[in-house]
Amino acid sequence: MLVQVCMGLLSLTHTAVLGLTVEQSCPSVTKAEKKSAFISCTVTNLNDSNYVHWYQQKDGEPFKRILYINKGGINIIRDRNHPEASEFTVKQEQLNVYILKVDRVKQSHSAVYYCACWDTSWIKHFGSGTRLVVTDVKPRKPVLSIYSISTLQENGKRSLLCQASDMSPELVRFTWESTGGKVPEADDELLEQQDSGRVTSMLIINQQKATSNKYTCKVTHETREKPYEISVPEPEETVTGPPTTCAPRQKEEQNLIRGSSGLSQNLFLFRLTYVVLLVKNVLYFCSVSVLLYKRSAWNKEPLMTIETRKPVLSIYSISTLQENGKRSLLCQASDMSPELVRFTWESTGGKVPEADDELLEQQDSGRVTSMLIINQQKATSNKYTCKVTHETQEKPYEISVPEPEETVTGPPTTCAPRQKEEQNLIRGSSGLSQNLFLFRLTYVVLLVKNVLYFCSVSVLLYKRSAWNKEPLMSKTH
Repeated sequence: MLVQVCMGLLSLTHTAVLGLTVEQSCPSVTKAEKKSAFISCTVTNLNDSNYVHWYQQKDGEPFKRILYINKGGINIIRDRNHPEASEFTVKQEQLNVYILKVDRVKQSHSAVYYCACWDTSWIKHFGSGTRLVVTDVKPRKPVLSIYSISTLQENGKRSLLCQASDMSPELVRFTWESTGGKVPEADDELLEQQDSGRVTSMLIINQQKATSNKYTCKVTHETREKPYEISVPEPEETVTGPPTTCAPRQKEEQNLIRGSSGLSQNLFLFRLTYVVLLVKNVLYFCSVSVLLYKRSAWNKEPLMTIETRKPVLSIYSISTLQENGKRSLLCQASDMSPELVRFTWESTGGKVPEADDELLEQQDSGRVTSMLIINQQKATSNKYTCKVTHETQEKPYEISVPEPEETVTGPPTTCAPRQKEEQNLIRGSSGLSQNLFLFRLTYVVLLVKNVLYFCSVSVLLYKRSAWNKEPLMSKTH
């Protein structure tokens, strides 16, 4: 993606306001751990009372000031808010060069470092920044490519292209020079694009400048103190098509041809992979459909025998006196279909439940229980009846509470419905076994599917690597 370099950004590289200039010539410094690193900044026309400030900016973090030093280089003040300020120092060399030093470099020092100064108008101006790269990999100088001036475009402009590639680290700074004066001027356009392994600078100028001036591209990289220079060749007026380039353009054409061949292979691989995925999805769909059909057939058996069934009522005698002076009455409806009932209690003594009574209800699988908790006096002086409403009968089913048996000390015993619940448990266990079998079968199918998919992709990747080797081998021969 092309990024237009605004004219205002040029002030970062070389700021000149009211005579003050701040310049950081080197875009990067590469050092291994435990080595010493030096980052220089050149400041001219600094006021005697002003200071040179050094800032650190890590990726994704704001600026943090490390320290600042006066013009004479005597007074160094470290910022207390920076946790690593004690690991940095600064010294002044010559008259206007200030060098930030890191005695023992470590990974946490990886960042971009900026120097800055105030001018007489109390405006702070920053240098362009120098990135400290902490690695054992040695820097590698860039390979420069320059292209001849392009043919005249429709808007009356011509373009100059300069490219740096195969360098380490991938941090360079482009500057253009012309025999006709300052570059770029107000009507010029400067673009920069950074891809993996290369950085390209494009200068767009008008026709008159292109024919009357000579241009030079300068590339600054940490592998050399002075910038690398390469001159723009003269345009070839006989060329009517797109602008020709030097040897690098031929290299790019070869890469385009090889890339086109690789694109065809990739398209074939894409089609083949897509067909495999379609077949895999069809097999998976068929397997799941068969399993669902079998499962629905098994589930239909109990559904076909379901019919409306009246509830079996169970009533328990009034419980013995509890510690809180209460007694409980228990009424239970079970083995009904559907399992929806409504309980009401009646008493010879009046409304049920009253304010001091407590009514509880519990629903389990196949049964619903209602519990009425009353005081001792009501339990002995009144008679209670449990009414159960169910759709199998218009009027509620009624069952009276028997007299309390004082000799009963354990929990109340129930009637025959308990045997019916055991049968339901046995039938539920059979359904659970069928579900577990379905789960195991589905899991085995998924495993087989994943193995087939893995094998198919592995074969495709192996074939792809074999195809990619063919043009490389033919090129070496």
